[in-house]
Amino acid sequence: MNASRSVKKSHSREPRGLVRPPASDRALRSFLEVRGYVGVPLERNAVGHFQMRGSMSGLPALFLLDTGASHTVLACRRLAAFGLRQRKTAQKAGGLGTTVQAVFRARARSLALGSVEIGPRTVNAIDLSHVNAALTGHRSEAVDGVVGGDLLSALAAVIDYTGGVL
Repeated sequence: MNASRSVKKSHSREPRGLVRPPASDRALRSFLEVRGYVGVPLERNAVGHFQMRGSMSGLPALFLLDTGASHTVLACRRLAAFGLRQRKTAQKAGGLGTTVQAVFRARARSLALGSVEIGPRTVNAIDLSHVNAALTGHRSEAVDGVVGGDLLSALAAVIDYTGGVL
């Protein structure tokens, strides 16, 4: 049996299980605002990743959005600039282009994404120099941290990819 004939292709119908997006970005925004959501503007960097402006301990910060990262992390090199003290943990991290690296923890007085204040939070920190080297090598700004699934889940975040809003 020819494998290409075993699957019926239909280009005129949407795949089952996908939800048709609202007619406009405004419809989605209105739908979420009625439910108490506040938008955080996302920008695309030079390599196409979403990033957002925010603050850490009251100081400006730039965060990469990584829906595949299980945890939100800060760049170790930025902890002192944010007035945070790191303490080493026994934990090891993988991902973000690495296999195993040391994990540090710090307690932030405040964390904000856009205008959304998240408040005090214990954060993980790892060496993001390899991530920032790749970003700056493509003429993007170096990031201060990566927002991952733990924070996205805690905030019940919704990403509007078309409108560029978290």
